[in-house]
Amino acid sequence: MLKERAAELAVELSVNGFKVSKGYICRWVKRNDIRSICLVGTGASADVAGSTAGIAKIRETLRGVHPRQIYNIDETASWGRW
Repeated sequence: MLKERAAELAVELSVNGFKVSKGYICRWVKRNDIRSICLVGTGASADVAGSTAGIAKIRETLRGVHPRQIYNIDETASWGRW
């Protein structure tokens, strides 16, 4: 799917000599930090519609806070080790 779209864009942008390869796609995915996340168990059964309001509230609370000041608890767990 990505290969086809990349080839279409190359034609639309009149890029000559562009060759889509598996290596190109792999480097592009790595460079853009593309990941596939599959939820199973309780994560897959989350109330997506109900969580929308909660996410909006969190974003409003964090408005104006620089992203570098926000930490995932997994990232801060090692800070407690002395």
